[in-house]
Amino acid sequence: MTIPIDVSSEADLVQQEFPGTRGAYAAVEHVKELPDGGVNWRMITTSTPGGYIPQFIVEKQMPGKIKEDVAAFIEWLNKKRADAAGPSSGS
Repeated sequence: MTIPIDVSSEADLVQQEFPGTRGAYAAVEHVKELPDGGVNWRMITTSTPGGYIPQFIVEKQMPGKIKEDVAAFIEWLNKKRADAAGPSSGS
């Protein structure tokens, strides 16, 4: 989960903050490994880019971005499972 913070009271952080248009993104994911070895993955996400980008464009792009997340998640899960299994007997 991503939680935005207000840095306006910290002078050094204010200087480091990017001065561009502010957008917002939030995602919550829940992953559960099933007894049969399958995976139940639930994801809730929302995004508002701010500025002059219309919301309908963001909504049109969201499925492709989620597809990218799925591929990254599967890669992460396979690595986690391989690490948990230890070195392969062929090495």
